[in-house]
Amino acid sequence: MGKRSTPKADRKVRGALAAAAEDLAIVRLSRSIAHADTLDGVVVGIGAEWVLMAVIDPKIVLDGLAAVRLADVTRVRRRGGPDSFVGRALRARGQWPPRGAATL
Repeated sequence: MGKRSTPKADRKVRGALAAAAEDLAIVRLSRSIAHADTLDGVVVGIGAEWVLMAVIDPKIVLDGLAAVRLADVTRVRRRGGPDSFVGRALRARGQWPPRGAATL
């Protein structure tokens, strides 16, 4: 079973996600769920208990949305931004910014 997060960790994760959403940063989320994959993408929404991400697959294309429980997020790592290689590649494909990101 995964580790339970503490209120301090919850605030740190929420703060990192909010900053990433504001900056349109590309992030990698790690989760406390046993054997869960990490998720790479852009935060497009944060609710009371969930975060919504536009997922970026290894081929550097947007691959739908993922809703993740905030309580399961253990780490948020920035992987770049709009001017990174991935951001520029998505822009060249007409996929930047991810839908929803500009309006939230």
